[in-house]
Amino acid sequence: EPTELFRIFNYPKPVPDDAKDDEVYGVGEHTDYGFLTILYQSQAGLQVKIEGEWVDVPPVPGTFVVNLGDALEHYTRGRLVATPHRVLYTGRLEEQTDRISFPYFFDPNWNAYMSPRPLADGEILGKRQKERWDKADPRDFRGQYGEYLKRKISKVFPALFETALVGGP
Repeated sequence: EPTELFRIFNYPKPVPDDAKDDEVYGVGEHTDYGFLTILYQSQAGLQVKIEGEWVDVPPVPGTFVVNLGDALEHYTRGRLVATPHRVLYTGRLEEQTDRISFPYFFDPNWNAYMSPRPLADGEILGKRQKERWDKADPRDFRGQYGEYLKRKISKVFPALFETALVGGP
């Protein structure tokens, strides 16, 4: 019984004054938390980090983008690495339209214990990323996926964590 979530995100059209800087973010650098994210995007703006460089992921009609998440990196002991990505406003000024994205998140069961697969004889761990946005290594977590998710949300969305998950004001 996986945890599944479908969202619709609207990134409003950029305001010219906001685009004076080279990098104005709709969403800053991050990795998704679960196994896979399948994404349909309507406009440019998505970038992925490949070998330390940001690369544009232009929308292609009739296609989807698939990002690997932290849980997949954890369970495969780093053989498959979560996809660092971000959304930029910069470069969309000429379009003057909103950017709509439709992500479907496919994650482990909330109560699933995060236990990576055993290494085969002679097998080594996947290569550790040199620098992650959160300075964490998903391979190191032990516990239930729901706890992992709450930890990530508390760092990325502290206000949401306090009000929705802790029961604050």
